[in-house]
Amino acid sequence: MDTLSYSARGTVEQIIYRAFSIGVLLTGIEIIGNAVVQSPVLLPTHWLLVALIVTSQIGLVYGAWFAVRAQPWLVFHGISPIIVILLWPILATDPALMPDEFRPWVWWAMGMSAISLSVVMKPPLSVLSAAALTGVWFVFSAQSFGGEIPMDRRIQDAILVLFLGAVFGSLARLIIGQFGRVDKANSDSLIDSVVRAQKDAIERERGLVDALVHDRVLNTLLLAGKAKSADEYESVSHLAKQALSELETVGNQDPERTSFSTLALVRALKAAASEYDNVIVSSVGEGSSTVPAEVAEALTQASLQAIENSRKHSGSPKTYLHTESGKDFLEIRIMDHGKGFKSNRVSRNRLGLRLSIIGRVESVGGEAKVNTQPEVGTEVILRWTR
Repeated sequence: MDTLSYSARGTVEQIIYRAFSIGVLLTGIEIIGNAVVQSPVLLPTHWLLVALIVTSQIGLVYGAWFAVRAQPWLVFHGISPIIVILLWPILATDPALMPDEFRPWVWWAMGMSAISLSVVMKPPLSVLSAAALTGVWFVFSAQSFGGEIPMDRRIQDAILVLFLGAVFGSLARLIIGQFGRVDKANSDSLIDSVVRAQKDAIERERGLVDALVHDRVLNTLLLAGKAKSADEYESVSHLAKQALSELETVGNQDPERTSFSTLALVRALKAAASEYDNVIVSSVGEGSSTVPAEVAEALTQASLQAIENSRKHSGSPKTYLHTESGKDFLEIRIMDHGKGFKSNRVSRNRLGLRLSIIGRVESVGGEAKVNTQPEVGTEVILRWTR
């Protein structure tokens, strides 16, 4: 089964990105300030490269704060200083005019860019990217257009870039990965509760069937004891054969079920929802119809994901789970009266909406619909028709 929730990782990832974006904004101010000071010894076209760096920073801030995936902007922000360094030789009016120990304004983007590449890449690429950016700066700062920075200063600068990228970037990646493992553990716990609930529902259902069959056997025996005529004995004999046939059918049932009754599925959902203290469950309809096992699994996981999304993101004190079933359909609604959202702007930690809910239900021939409005609430409707 897939992971049912990405809430812990998504939340901590968002916090890290937002905190990082604030630091990026501060370095953007430094970059612009130094670009203004260095303008007299640079060609006016250097402002195009300033705009490139600042655009990557603004994009990163937008991605971190306004529900858009930040990873592409992290990559853009990470490689933009390299582009500036490669084009720097054509920006200086005359390298000989550069003051001693001149540090180009792009320096103030190096550290944050190294962190960006380290965060977005997995080890060992994260460390290699920080090392590569360090090497680029070390070589660049030795050229005459870099101001002939003394060797000791070049080494210090390179170590700082490597430290920021390899250490802080890897630390952020480690924290995000750790919370990803927390999500996996929570998901495994939810899956276990679903499996237990389904097995319990099956046993309850089987017990009801056994009771009904045994009642029929008992009734047959009672009728046999009272039979007096040939017709009555023949009728009792027919009932006895039916009862024996049903007992044999129940005894030969495969424990690996290929289908569930809607009653079993609803009971499984109720048992899983009972793991939360703020989910109100209700149901209407008959429980005699059956649902294929793969459909039951998809509906259960999608419902739990919708409940998890509501609890983590809606801000509503209560989440409502309502089921309705009939002879040829099953419908599940998960509702809240929370803050809602714009369905066309779903952040990474709501990918569960598109993949684990809508995609999962549609993959088994069902329908999934999301009704939501900001500050009104959200309703997820899952429906399967035979």
